[in-house]
Amino acid sequence: RLEHGSAVVHNMSGPSASIAEVAEMITEAAPSAVVSFGDDALPLPNAIDGSGIEQLLGNSSRHRPLAEGIAHSIEDFSRLIDAGLVEVPS
Repeated sequence: RLEHGSAVVHNMSGPSASIAEVAEMITEAAPSAVVSFGDDALPLPNAIDGSGIEQLLGNSSRHRPLAEGIAHSIEDFSRLIDAGLVEVPS
């Protein structure tokens, strides 16, 4: 929605969480889900500088809490599954 003269690339900062924490958030949002994970950490940085996109977007930049984003994603996929638009692998 912003007027901009060229394409730009920005990192997005936000919360970091362990795989165990994410699995717990998924289980809280979808208690019937079967969640498994390994102990190996992903080779990703703990923090990313998102100041470029925050400067570009100004006050319209807002971080959604991770648990809220996970819950909304599960709700969205559930609606798509119920509508027959996404097939759940067996």
